[in-house]
Amino acid sequence: MTQCYCLLRQSIKPQPGKASHKVGLKGRGEVSQLQRDFERWFGEGSRGSRTSRKGRGARGGIIVAAVILLLIIIGSVAKTIYTEWLWFNTLGYESVYTTIITTRIWLFAAGAAVFTAIFISSILAASKLAPRAEASGAAVTFLPFLRKVTRRVVVIVTSFLALMFGLAAQGAWETVLRFVNGQPFGVTDPVFSREVSFYVFSLPFLSFIRGWLLAAVILTLIATVAVYAVAYVSQGKRFDYARPVLVHGGILILAIAALAAMSYWLGIWDLVYSTRGAVFGAGYTDIHAQVPAQWILLIATILLGVAVLLALVRRRIRWAMYSVGLWIVLSVVVGQVIPGLMQRLHVDPNELELEAEYIGYNIEATREAFGLAGIQVEDFPAEPAPIAQEIRENPATISNVRLWDHRPLLDTYNQIQAIRLYYDFLDVDVDRYTIDGDYRQVMLSARELSRDQLPSDAQTWVNRTLQYTHGYGIAMSPVNEVRKDGGLPVLWVHDVPPTGILEIERPQLYYAEITGEHVIVNT
Repeated sequence: MTQCYCLLRQSIKPQPGKASHKVGLKGRGEVSQLQRDFERWFGEGSRGSRTSRKGRGARGGIIVAAVILLLIIIGSVAKTIYTEWLWFNTLGYESVYTTIITTRIWLFAAGAAVFTAIFISSILAASKLAPRAEASGAAVTFLPFLRKVTRRVVVIVTSFLALMFGLAAQGAWETVLRFVNGQPFGVTDPVFSREVSFYVFSLPFLSFIRGWLLAAVILTLIATVAVYAVAYVSQGKRFDYARPVLVHGGILILAIAALAAMSYWLGIWDLVYSTRGAVFGAGYTDIHAQVPAQWILLIATILLGVAVLLALVRRRIRWAMYSVGLWIVLSVVVGQVIPGLMQRLHVDPNELELEAEYIGYNIEATREAFGLAGIQVEDFPAEPAPIAQEIRENPATISNVRLWDHRPLLDTYNQIQAIRLYYDFLDVDVDRYTIDGDYRQVMLSARELSRDQLPSDAQTWVNRTLQYTHGYGIAMSPVNEVRKDGGLPVLWVHDVPPTGILEIERPQLYYAEITGEHVIVNT
């Protein structure tokens, strides 16, 4: 549009020795061919013209196609929602799905509305603060078209971005519900002395809000700069560093700086997920270098926003650029270089000594998570070798000493007990059963279904979903017995269907190490 207008101005510029054309000085006066082309491309065109009718027909076709596409999308979404609701309703959890859907709907509406408010308020402010055009000549008829096209572009861009930010908001429904319904764990972390529920429920929610707002403000700043650029370029003016325009941009930059400072604040608590040290969680470098760095950068970022705003108010653009450059250097040195040097030069050579405290925190947290906080450590005296009396007193242990290695036994199971091409033994486990009144140690493996071993022409939906649905039975043998005819294991449970000294009532394996795909059984 800007190029068209510049060409338009050149086309109507008076030439030396020639009479100037008074183009567009009257409401329906003469306009140049270039302006007519512009009207035909972006405007409504002349009433009743063939080009106008074609344009209206094309727009009508686009509208119809858009409506059809919208109906297809709505139908697809409605189908998914309905089938999911039927599934939840069958299980008696329709209230759960209703909560999810309603939460996603209001999050979408709230996200789209908040973004639209932020975006449009800045665009409207820019349209008010931008320099006004002094309409003369062809600009009398051209500028209204420029404003109309600009308004249409703003509406389209705002609608699209509001849709995207609404979708991003509704995608965080689980994070929001966890934050709203979170309950305390009754456990405090030893590093920052915060309730564990803060890291599980509150921190993810605050991180999402910060990221969502930061993206919204950055896009708003870009769009605002674009509005000002169109306003200046379309009038052939150079940027005059008008104070209201600079203040407007400075306020947006200050908002971005505040959200970036919030990132550093949240980054402090994110250190409980650090992987830098010897164990998972905050380590020596995180506490003694990264935490101070986060606070320093938080304060520096806020000061950066204020400094940039003041520099723009005073029209000191270089001051703003120097401030940004200084902040970049500070963030690299304080946030990356110093912690990295401390870890490499101070912590790694003395890791056991410096990380001992944080290793202890990790062990305590692991025990707490698995419900093992009440462990009591006791010394158990043991002799290096058993004596004859101990052997006589523990015949069950001696008779169950394991001789078989699980690795060759697994190969043996697959060779003599797989039975079918699509069955497979994945590993061998050790277990204990009472056999004929004696407590015996055995080795066993599940005969799982491996659909991937079916021939390529058998890899059909019917076979994978209806026909080959489960593994079948096990192979089991004592840990210390070998057949005399060939050194094979003595199989206590074997074959399909399973036979042996133990009775298996339900040999079907629908859930195992590789058996977990959805299937339809009893068809």
